[in-house]
Amino acid sequence: MGSQYRNPWGFVTVNTSGITSSGLANQNIQTGQAFFVESNGGAPAVNILEQHKTVGNNNNVFLTPPPPVEAFRVELNFTEPNSFKRTADGVIALFDNSYSPAVDQADAKEINNWDENIAIDREGKHLSIESRPIIVAQDTLPLFMNNMRQQDYEFDFTPSMFTITNLKVELIDNFLSTRTLLKCNCTNLGIVYGYFRSGFCCNRSL
Repeated sequence: MGSQYRNPWGFVTVNTSGITSSGLANQNIQTGQAFFVESNGGAPAVNILEQHKTVGNNNNVFLTPPPPVEAFRVELNFTEPNSFKRTADGVIALFDNSYSPAVDQADAKEINNWDENIAIDREGKHLSIESRPIIVAQDTLPLFMNNMRQQDYEFDFTPSMFTITNLKVELIDNFLSTRTLLKCNCTNLGIVYGYFRSGFCCNRSL
């Protein structure tokens, strides 16, 4: 689906519950909106019938709704020469005990953009939406990035609906070999530079 990214050919991912990796797209396809569908088994087929139509439109597909479960959203941004902050790509991790820690049909694979990409790197797969059990002791989201340009980038981290209030979030930069402790309600973490692979860990304080 089209997104608010660097060019009109960026992609966002939407699962069957209507949760998106970034932006306000949902499972309802708008008139003229292109989309890809990934099969979770069997012979792939897409059948769109008259009764599948919904009442009303979702014209604000470039905004970001709050997810209905505990979630941690990561967006990769850059600032254009005119000082406009633009989102290059984004991922989201959802946490609920109905989800499995293994990659399965509740997760959504990343579709590569022509420009910058960010994905959760799990079991050799690149995911834009990952569904995992609720964090009890600790968890790690390893981030994969590619197609980076020689410019400054900024992460936005947005946690939502976490019931554990004493989570500690740490950003680990494997390229610079640095660890940065963040607050769990963090956003606009500042500027990071160049190409690197990184991840963050959420640890519950006992």
